Amino acid sequence: MCGRFTLQSPAEDVAAAFDISTVPAHRPLFNIAPTSLVTTVGRKPDGSRGFAAFRWGLIPNWSPDGKMGPANAKAETVAELPTFRAALRGKRCLVVADGFYEWKTTAAGKDPYHFRLKTGKPFAFAGLWDYWPGAAGPVFTCAIITTAPNALVGPVHNRMPVILPPSAYDVWTDRGVTDPGAVLPLLTPYPADLMDGVAVSRFVNSTRNQGPDCLVPAPAPAASRGLFPE
Repeated sequence: MCGRFTLQSPAEDVAAAFDISTVPAHRPLFNIAPTSLVTTVGRKPDGSRGFAAFRWGLIPNWSPDGKMGPANAKAETVAELPTFRAALRGKRCLVVADGFYEWKTTAAGKDPYHFRLKTGKPFAFAGLWDYWPGAAGPVFTCAIITTAPNALVGPVHNRMPVILPPSAYDVWTDRGVTDPGAVLPLLTPYPADLMDGVAVSRFVNSTRNQGPDCLVPAPAPAASRGLFPE
């Protein structure tokens, strides 16, 4: 699964990563959790890219009560499950991030690890969005698609978010591509050799905790459990 991620990159770096001239100002975010507003990129009606803020936790538009839905969708079943299959055909987005957390369960508790690209640049999770026509106006929400882990993430967790390469951004966000068969091949693990990972402090385990302390390296005993040797 993907339960927490980061977006600490400056707005100008995000704009450059997605080839968009302007990006809404944002403060660095070190512990983004489900139900938070997240930055997404999609295709405007004129075909150009644009940013939007969606709440993380997809509510399908047919939901009877508008209750916040799942944060993640599995690549293996996303085309089949009623919650996601319509969104896969016509409501795909890029969820902007520059790192994500996964947890390794040990006898002493859950140890968090932060993963990012070796370049340190912002990237895109494969996302789905939908809107729920609430009485006070539509509620826009999204989910992040997950897949099997690569060799870097696998020792920590059995799932990882789908990171799309920039070459896939256009087809993923193309409103005219409605055949799931055209996009499902994109939902694969990102190459491990293009990523870094580091054990971080359990400070991040609580969603109440924010700020740079979330990325402080773990004390030596936790950091030296064999995943990322010096």
